[in-house]
Amino acid sequence: MAMDFCLPDIGEGVVEGEVVRWLVAEGDSVREDQPTVEIMTDKATVEITSPVDGRVLSLPWNEGDVVPVDDVLIVFEVEGNGAPTQVASEAPEKSSPSIPSTPTPTPTPTASSGGKVLATPATRHLARQLGVDLSQVPATGKRGRITREDVESFRSGGAIGRPTGRTPGVEVEERVPLKGLRRAIADAMVKSVYTAPHFTYVDEIDMSAMVRLRQSVKPMAAE
Repeated sequence: MAMDFCLPDIGEGVVEGEVVRWLVAEGDSVREDQPTVEIMTDKATVEITSPVDGRVLSLPWNEGDVVPVDDVLIVFEVEGNGAPTQVASEAPEKSSPSIPSTPTPTPTPTASSGGKVLATPATRHLARQLGVDLSQVPATGKRGRITREDVESFRSGGAIGRPTGRTPGVEVEERVPLKGLRRAIADAMVKSVYTAPHFTYVDEIDMSAMVRLRQSVKPMAAE
């Protein structure tokens, strides 16, 4: 049977976490307490462990995606006839309390009859930044989902989308996704602009006499 495992509350005041790195893949067999993913919050980067013995059925999020607390993080396949009433998970640092997660039916993302594009919010945001039309991007993800790699590959291929303005033989800039530690640093720097006091002092000085003196001594300095 399928069992949804939601992102637990891994710290006081934490409402979301960024997927830094997956430690398992779809189809992998896992054991209880085995590390499955690295999640970064505004407080720390932690490893989330598996609450059960089973097999990874689905990983709905890509690396770099921001997952809200209590949203489905991993879908496991476990043995049994009935769904467990709760799934305990605890953060690796300190001894945080277990967070129950009520299993729900396995989500099955499929394209609608109108041809709706399947992509995560992070992938759509990247496509807007790069000027890529998602309806033109070939999907390689599960069940026809467009991944970040699809968008980046489509963009680098120079297909339909905003003109790249590339010139043969000229090196172009490289766009590095703002995620992980880079995103945490950027958020802290932006926050400091709005929270730290700023002070500017301006004074005016008449430097006419200094300029005349400088002009008068320049011929002597040249000799």
